[in-house]
Amino acid sequence: MLEYKNVFLQGDKTSYRRVGNGKRKIVFFHGFPGSSAQIEFLTPYVEKLDLDVICIDRPGYNETVIDLVPQVQLATKLLSQLLDHLGWSEYELLSVSGGTPFLFNFADNHQDKIKKIIVVSGLGPIASKPFRKILSWNQMLMLKLAPIAPSGATKQMLPNESKKYGKRSKLFNYFMPLSPKDQETMKDELTKRIMFEAIQEAFKQNGIGPKRDAQFYVKDWTSKLKNYQVETQFWHGDEDMVIPIEMAEKMSKIIPEAKFFAIKGEGHYSLSISSIDQVLG
Repeated sequence: MLEYKNVFLQGDKTSYRRVGNGKRKIVFFHGFPGSSAQIEFLTPYVEKLDLDVICIDRPGYNETVIDLVPQVQLATKLLSQLLDHLGWSEYELLSVSGGTPFLFNFADNHQDKIKKIIVVSGLGPIASKPFRKILSWNQMLMLKLAPIAPSGATKQMLPNESKKYGKRSKLFNYFMPLSPKDQETMKDELTKRIMFEAIQEAFKQNGIGPKRDAQFYVKDWTSKLKNYQVETQFWHGDEDMVIPIEMAEKMSKIIPEAKFFAIKGEGHYSLSISSIDQVLG
């Protein structure tokens, strides 16, 4: 297990994880629902790629504070405080899935410090008309209802703890189905353990973090997709059953000079887990 740390900056409690101590600095934005535990998937490549990777748990996830500030603003503030505290002045941004909207909001506020942007299986601005019908109707309904769902309902997303590392709940599988490659990837014991930890930490505060995320996802943030004067890459598996590949293709067309990579045979999870070395290259 990769232990997390808590830091108190300007009175705000933020939990985070860090792997590596290399020259290549990367800020990682975890998935939905997930946590900073997901950066453990990068551990095998730390030495080879000379990485130093950091990831905060978004507000309401794990032990990170929440307050009345909107989720995306608070997430950007907490991450900014931590990076300033650590003295990071230049870095790449890497997001998976639901971390993507938070990546672009952060990028919009720190354009002078970013060296590269990499989006893997990213969620786009689904409230915007061109993106509105890409997700399935049941996924859209889930995101709209999540902020008002009672705690008992959100706990139905948690893994079955009677199984080793937990078994994905039926509700989780319904909203986030696995492709054949995803199913193969999830058989690995290390992968199961990391994903189990990430989901547990996502709902540690009764699901308030994912609820706040969902509230933000259904707002239009298309304006954040702009030319950041750095290389911007979108990677997506052509068998992604959670977020269709059309999402990445459309986002890449909005950003001038962005590169789009369609990876044959990869699913939503497999691309960011078993093929992340290809992405980071």
